[in-house]
Amino acid sequence: MFRRWTLVWLGRDLEQPIPGAERRSRRADAHVAVPLTDESLDRLHPYFASKLVGYRRLLKSGAQGMGAEDSAGVVYGVMWVSTKDLFDDLHYRCWFRINPGEVLQFAGEIAPDRRGGLAAVRVQRVFWNEMLRRGYERTVCVVETGNTHSLSLHFSLGFSERGMITEVYRFFRVFSFVRHRRYEGARFEDEYRRKASRREAVAHPGSSEDPAIDQA
Repeated sequence: MFRRWTLVWLGRDLEQPIPGAERRSRRADAHVAVPLTDESLDRLHPYFASKLVGYRRLLKSGAQGMGAEDSAGVVYGVMWVSTKDLFDDLHYRCWFRINPGEVLQFAGEIAPDRRGGLAAVRVQRVFWNEMLRRGYERTVCVVETGNTHSLSLHFSLGFSERGMITEVYRFFRVFSFVRHRRYEGARFEDEYRRKASRREAVAHPGSSEDPAIDQA
């Protein structure tokens, strides 16, 4: 009858280097980034079968998708980008508005049996480089505050908080209400950094590399 989502806004400069991106992947799979089209959607990993209808709607809306493809031609990871204000009619059913020079990335996911390498990092880097080539300066996204893994991944890739939270309220699965709240400081990143430092100190005494990269 009633649901609530709390989303934190994150962003990073497209020219910003990715911390630890050149570290060797723990997976032997080749990571090839391919544009998502009607044809490549047919090669999606079985994990994404239930999302095909929504993905085709995104393509028709003008959103741009990028997939991670293995040597067998299976697309096992996806990421979507919009270069304009986006109305999300698939999940949150509200507007996400961005500033000139920004791109909005969303709906990024890797099939569960392919996680643990650098697929997410490499797919995003290809997309970021393409958006930078087109003249965009910054990428932004929203992450549910309870999704600690996604927050950790984004912070490890150099994202920082934008000081805004969007709260989405859903009544009777139909009616939605949205509220935006501003805040100061790095409310979520500071906690992530403390936990990451403790994990790294235990696992690799004396090392300063970010362990979250290997979870991409």
